[in-house]
Amino acid sequence: MAKFRAHDMHSGSDPQGAMPFGFDGVLMRSFWFRAAQSALEEVCDYYLNEVAAENGLHERWDPFGIVIVTVATYDKIFSKQYPAMGYMQQSELVFSVPVIKTNIHGWPVELGVFTPYCYVDNDWSMVGGREMLGYPKLLGWFDLPRLGPAPGPPGVSGITIRANVMEHFHEDEKLERKPVLWTDNTPAPAPLPYPANVDDPNDPNVVASLRKLWPFGPPELYEGDAAPIVEAGLPELVAKYAGSSQLNVGIKQLRDPGMPELACYEGLTTTILEVTRFRGAGRLPDKPIHFPEYASLNIFRRLGLGYDPGAAIEPIWSQWYYGDFVNGESRNLVQRIHPPWNVPHGDLAEDLSAIYRDAIDDSFEQWQESAEKIMRLRYGPMDYFMDVMDGYLRAMQVSRYVSERLSGSFPMPVPRPPGLPSQAGEAGSARRSRRADR
Repeated sequence: MAKFRAHDMHSGSDPQGAMPFGFDGVLMRSFWFRAAQSALEEVCDYYLNEVAAENGLHERWDPFGIVIVTVATYDKIFSKQYPAMGYMQQSELVFSVPVIKTNIHGWPVELGVFTPYCYVDNDWSMVGGREMLGYPKLLGWFDLPRLGPAPGPPGVSGITIRANVMEHFHEDEKLERKPVLWTDNTPAPAPLPYPANVDDPNDPNVVASLRKLWPFGPPELYEGDAAPIVEAGLPELVAKYAGSSQLNVGIKQLRDPGMPELACYEGLTTTILEVTRFRGAGRLPDKPIHFPEYASLNIFRRLGLGYDPGAAIEPIWSQWYYGDFVNGESRNLVQRIHPPWNVPHGDLAEDLSAIYRDAIDDSFEQWQESAEKIMRLRYGPMDYFMDVMDGYLRAMQVSRYVSERLSGSFPMPVPRPPGLPSQAGEAGSARRSRRADR
């Protein structure tokens, strides 16, 4: 691995700050919605399961018909490794899809949450979340009701969250800040009581009963039609994994600058969010919420929330939760780079690119012959070229996958040295001519 080079040469004071992070005084308003199972399966397949399969990971992440929309405020975010650096605050809007991980045999082994959409009002959090953990964070602007003394119930009326969107796609259309979620300003009913005494959040019985509602909510939400994956066993599975932690699975990608239809880095990540202190919780009224749609943002239909974008829809469950958290174990499930980052520039890059194009259609034996030929050139030591060739061999697998989807295009659109043919047929003739000269 390469050394991480911080923005100002101090790894603790960088938007990608050193993990783990602590989150104190997090107040969450969470709203559960029924969603079309087919729409959520398409989202999970596109972002998670196809990437896992392409990288030989024999497990799947499947949804179970629920979308959780959470509006959160953070009193304090700080690096546990460098606490003396200080802290920051933020507001956050998260669209979460509870998912079940199944193994190669199709057996459910774990519950988690996938976040396909996320907005924050802190650019450091946006950069760190996207580049380290795979949260697709974008900047948002938050108008939230004033909060009562913690851990009292937060307001629901008058929430408005805006983001940069394109309302239409047109050459004269300008990116503008518009609402992506809002509730009206009519007074909401009083928060509904839980079947537990929430007057004393330090009561062990209260803590034990209310912590189980996080992060999945009460298990009865997943009975009947809401359990298409594990059937009757889903409520028990939810109850088992709810409580003191939450597993998050995400995808992070970097678009290749020279080949924008490809990613030069791709990875699936997991991170565990652990509860370190429970401060309180309670039921919120199920107040209707609006989800406007735009040409550049179609959360409503993409997540299967309904067929009338912009209409107010009522959640099936609403609650607030107040506590402290810490990022626990985080790791990469799979990761790959393409093309390899250790490819040099200049004349050597052109020579390698030409041989790589040959390798796409050549047999493995012919590839080895080409590799040995370039190793005899005057550009560097043998072990360096071995590393380069090994990277190109790994990249061939991806190039074949891409070639199936680029009809009529060259399988791997690498830059061409001057004088090389640009059509596949001419390239084949050129290869035959080069071989005749060997």
